[in-house]
Amino acid sequence: MRIAQINEMDTVNGYGICCSVFFQGCAHHCDGCFNSSTWDFKGGKEFTKELQDKFVNACKKPYISGISLLGGEPLQQPHDEIKSFLKRLKTLNKTIYVWTGSTYEKLIESPYRDCLKYIDVLIDGKFDKNLQDFRLHLRGSSNQRILKLKNGKTMVFKC
Repeated sequence: MRIAQINEMDTVNGYGICCSVFFQGCAHHCDGCFNSSTWDFKGGKEFTKELQDKFVNACKKPYISGISLLGGEPLQQPHDEIKSFLKRLKTLNKTIYVWTGSTYEKLIESPYRDCLKYIDVLIDGKFDKNLQDFRLHLRGSSNQRILKLKNGKTMVFKC
């Protein structure tokens, strides 16, 4: 896996104070993407075991309420590695947020469907600059959805 950056105190990407990791690599290439520097799968740096351990330790702090995975595209990282990382994060008992350009419907038909059981809140859908709305929380455009998951299944659907 490759990452662009880690933010140990993020108050924008999630509710409360979150630890965030911005993954490197995205094949969606949404027009108007705020983070196009993360598109190159060879950019950024390797997310080594040492960096993962450092991130996990930061997430354990009592004031951290959530963990945010965004990018780039977290669900275009090598499947077994992102699944293992999500599984490890799930043991921390924090809310796990994941942003993806894929839709939930496509994910449940993909190999990444087994990653969904480790995700609490999925923000899905490609950014669409024609539907951009700065008033939205956790989303850049109105076509994107905030889905609350339980064991990988959609429980709450917010527009």
